[in-house]
Amino acid sequence: MKKNYLTIFILVGILVSGCSSDPYANAGKCESPGESKVVDERVAVCTGVEGKSKWYFEGKYFDDSFLLAKIDYLSFKLTNELALKLKSEDLYDSFFGIYEAYQLSADDLMTYANGDSRWDDLIELKVKLEREIDTEKYLSGEATRLFLDWKYKGKGTSSEAFSARDASIRQGNLTNDLYQSFKDKLGPLRGVISTEYSLSDRELSSIFLSRLVKINAK
Repeated sequence: MKKNYLTIFILVGILVSGCSSDPYANAGKCESPGESKVVDERVAVCTGVEGKSKWYFEGKYFDDSFLLAKIDYLSFKLTNELALKLKSEDLYDSFFGIYEAYQLSADDLMTYANGDSRWDDLIELKVKLEREIDTEKYLSGEATRLFLDWKYKGKGTSSEAFSARDASIRQGNLTNDLYQSFKDKLGPLRGVISTEYSLSDRELSSIFLSRLVKINAK
């Protein structure tokens, strides 16, 4: 009888040890990588490596899946099928809040890279893109101000107004070219993350982000 108790104690210890070895908060195993759900007012995503997926709330697996979702969003188009899914889960309005809430940043890329030189060029391009976007916003604002001053306040000249407009357009074209180049260079990074975590469904990425928008708006 004592041997039986000892055996049970050892088995329980092994199970507890196995569960505690996972350093990231989760809600247990799951079967479909990329799916998401809300548990106790927190968004969990089904993810993990080596085929061992769980419903994670935080940690590296969650963060990498979140980064992939942001990358997917940059080139994702809303289909009628997805629109219906979003509406059925009351996430349709939240989908349109993703752009403002979760824009991909250079900091996101640096956090993921963690010193990995493979992504240096991508990070540098993103930093440059963010700088050019700020310049575009400034020039656009100046062009609008000068036009309104000339047109309605009698200040400045038409030459100044249209020159500022042309500068804003040139900057916009430059920014757009950089943005397209940046999106193209995201391909290898997306491939690495999606392969490591077996995440390939872009629709699930959008649903995941929509859940986050909705839960954080409360």
